[in-house]
Amino acid sequence: MCALAQMDDNCYQKTQSKSDIKKLEPVMCVPKGYYIVDIYEEDLNGDGRVDKVTEWFKEKLSNGDTTFHSIYFQERDSTFRHFATYNNLAQLYFDLQSQSSDVILEDSLLNEIKFRYQYYGGLPLFYDRGFSVEFYTDAAGYKKLFFEFSNERKAFILRKEQDWLAPRTATWTEGEQLENEITYTEEEGISAKEFNILEYLE
Repeated sequence: MCALAQMDDNCYQKTQSKSDIKKLEPVMCVPKGYYIVDIYEEDLNGDGRVDKVTEWFKEKLSNGDTTFHSIYFQERDSTFRHFATYNNLAQLYFDLQSQSSDVILEDSLLNEIKFRYQYYGGLPLFYDRGFSVEFYTDAAGYKKLFFEFSNERKAFILRKEQDWLAPRTATWTEGEQLENEITYTEEEGISAKEFNILEYLE
C-alpha cells in the first residue's frame, strides 16, 4: 500500500511502503505520479557516513518506462545532499504480454529495444563505495559491471566487468564466472552516467 509522506509546492514524497517513510529525508522528492519503491542505505562514497539511494518509478507503468535511482550523500552536519539521479541502471519496463517474442509493439524503437533484451536483469546492488549492475547478454550468459566512487572524478566509475554462464536450473541460482574479467583504472573507466546497457547486448 502506498503512503503519502509529504506534498507541498517544493517537495512531493510518496512511498510504496509505510516502513520507508522514516527513512525519507527532506530532499528526497519525486515528481507527482511517481513513487519511491525502495530506499538503500550504504556509505557509497567512502567518507564514513551512511548515504541513501531512492529507487522510484511511475505509479502506473507503461511499456518503455524507466526505473530511476537517486543518490544522496550525507554531509558532516547529518543533512543529505542530492548527488545524482540515474535513469540507466535497470532495463526499461515491458509488461508480461509485451515481453513475448510474438508481440509486436507499435513503437518501433521500443520494439527494437525489447527484442535486444534476452532476459530481464536485476536491479542494481548498492554497497560501500559503489554498486553493481547485472544483466543478460544472451541466453547463455550474463554480465556483471562494478562501479566505484572516484573522489578525483567525482563520479561512479566502471572498474570491473565479469562474464558469467547462466544458471542451468529453472529456479534462480548463481551461475559460473568465466575467466575473462576486465578491470579498468580510475582514469580508463566510463562513468555511470555514460553507461548504456544496449551497447552490451547482442
